[in-house]
Amino acid sequence: MIRTFEESGLPDDVDVQPSRGRQAPPCLNDQAGNVIRVRDLWAGLLFVALGSSAAIFAALNYRLGTPSSMGPGFFPMLVGIAVAGTGLGVMIQGLVSRELFERGGGSLRALVAVTAGVLAFAALLRPFGLIVSVVILVVIARLARPGRWRETAVLAAVITLLAIAVFVFGLQMPLKVLPL
Repeated sequence: MIRTFEESGLPDDVDVQPSRGRQAPPCLNDQAGNVIRVRDLWAGLLFVALGSSAAIFAALNYRLGTPSSMGPGFFPMLVGIAVAGTGLGVMIQGLVSRELFERGGGSLRALVAVTAGVLAFAALLRPFGLIVSVVILVVIARLARPGRWRETAVLAAVITLLAIAVFVFGLQMPLKVLPL
């Protein structure tokens, strides 16, 4: 039985914002009363299908190589696996989540903030190095959903360390780390 968010029988302490005259997306209730978000299921299924297809295509049509000597199909296969894994996560979240996300508002802000962050990263990587570029990317992208600055600082530090570990040490890319 398809129900709207308002008809889903959630507890009164869950804050559901009206959707500015639009009907909320349909959701299902399973036997335990959990809300199943149908759009998440379809989106997750699409990601699983596309990611699996890309991984299988890369594995069958290109030489994979080894992690230390990657062939032309190695990275596309890994990206396909990552996309399929993300889709699986979205599907699971759609099945087990009890929370509802506020509809509308913020989507344009998020689009602009993330796009500006990526463009800033691309423009600043060569002149300022990896550390400064990643930190600025995280700070600008975080404006999509403002939060605590302490969390932003920790996120910037973790992503910067991961970027250095993967690209400088792991893949041995000739990237300037510091702006010196």
